[in-house]
Amino acid sequence: MEGLYRLLYVLAWMGLPLGIGLQLFWHPPRGGEWGFYLLFAFLFGLALLQGPRRAPRFLAHALGAYLVKQSAH
Repeated sequence: MEGLYRLLYVLAWMGLPLGIGLQLFWHPPRGGEWGFYLLFAFLFGLALLQGPRRAPRFLAHALGAYLVKQSAH
């Protein structure tokens, strides 16, 4: 069962940049919005480096900020 958890963990981390990358491809940011995407990429990378146990704490805040920014768009 641990192998399945690892697979799902890897798929989730692959899906995050893929989804954001597709969004950037279809709706490229204008002007200074690139700074927000760099900040989010940094925060997501920081969460990834924390490992599977601590990553959700970091990822929840970064993903929440990302979703608030996207809903204001």
